[in-house]
Amino acid sequence: MTEGRRLFFALYPDVAHRRRLHAFARSLGPGRPTPIDNVHLTLFFLGHCDPEAEQRAQACAGALTAGPLRVRTGRLEHWPGARAVVVLVDDIDGRLASLHQTLSRKLVDAGFPSDPRPWRPHLTLLRNVTAVGLPPAPDSMLLSFDRLFLFRSEPAGRGSVYRPLRDWPLHEAAND
Repeated sequence: MTEGRRLFFALYPDVAHRRRLHAFARSLGPGRPTPIDNVHLTLFFLGHCDPEAEQRAQACAGALTAGPLRVRTGRLEHWPGARAVVVLVDDIDGRLASLHQTLSRKLVDAGFPSDPRPWRPHLTLLRNVTAVGLPPAPDSMLLSFDRLFLFRSEPAGRGSVYRPLRDWPLHEAAND
C-alpha cells in the first residue's frame, strides 16, 4: 500500500514528561531532538492505509481489553541504522508486552503485515545522529498510560509531524 495516510498505534506520555524528555534530548549534543508533541512509544506501525484499512485498524483498537499500564524509563542506546538515540522503557508489570502482543495479533489477523524485527519499547530522543558518546540516562521516570492512540505521520520541513487521530481508553474486561 502506498496510497492513504501513514499511520501507527502508540502510547502518548503526558506533556510534562514529553517536555522533560525533550529538554534532556537537547542536552545530548548533535542531532535533532524529537519535538515535544512527537514523543511517543510505538506499539505497531501500520504504514500507508487507505480508508478501509484505517477502519479495520480502528476496529482492532476498539476491541482491545487491556488495562492502564506503567513503564519506567531506562538506559540510553544509539541505534546507528536509524541514526537515533532512544531511551528504552522497562515494562513494570508485563502489561506493556501484553498490550503489544494483543494489538499485534488483532492487526495481523485483520490483514496488516507483522514487523519481522523484535519489538524493543522505547522513546526516540534524537534523530540524525551519526556518532555519539552516550551520557548516563536521565533520572528514571515513571510513565502512566490509560489511552491508546492512533497517529498520522505527516511529512514536514525537518522530519515528520505526528498527529493523534483517535484514542481509546485502556480498560480491563468487565467481569460477568
